[in-house]
Amino acid sequence: ITTGAHDDLKKVTSMAYGQVLKYGMDEEIGNVCFDVPGEGDEAMLEKPYSEQTAKLVDERVRKLTDDAYDFTLNMIKEQKDNITKVAERLLENEVLTREDMIELVGKRPFKEKFTYEDFVAGTGDEEEKVLGLSDIDFSKSKEGAERKESNGEPIADASKDDFEPSEKSSPPSPEPTPAPAAAAAEEAKSSGTDAGNGTGSAEQKR
Repeated sequence: ITTGAHDDLKKVTSMAYGQVLKYGMDEEIGNVCFDVPGEGDEAMLEKPYSEQTAKLVDERVRKLTDDAYDFTLNMIKEQKDNITKVAERLLENEVLTREDMIELVGKRPFKEKFTYEDFVAGTGDEEEKVLGLSDIDFSKSKEGAERKESNGEPIADASKDDFEPSEKSSPPSPEPTPAPAAAAAEEAKSSGTDAGNGTGSAEQKR
């Protein structure tokens, strides 16, 4: 058995036990949730259910996996001709595009979804109404979200100026501090001027 098949069987078994033990999706076990150790967890010394329940769980898990196997095998038999076409095309081309699949097996039996709006259509409608999100036009986010009240009048949009401090409220900017070299040159010039004035006064006194 290959590594890929081993991983598939492992995931199927984990999903089956999850449906029966954790998610309450089995009619025989009922709407209960048993905390069982997962992969990497320490083994439990005592199971949170009886031996009779453990036996029933194993039977239900076995039924789930067997039913899934039978369904998949029957589908492969029914679609054998299409699978053969795809396999032969894969021998010619390593990668198949959407157009190739349409050419080989035809279009999908249901409407395809291409845009984000198509994928989320019909989902979260009640929640959006409660939160008031259904009346927001997100496509005009640059001009501001446009919301409408129950009477149909749009709510005033918040402009950019409402979030920027005005010039009056902004603190005055500090005066620039002169660079060290420029300050030293200015101080030397001032000292030279004072020294010159002192020399001239001494000569006048003489």
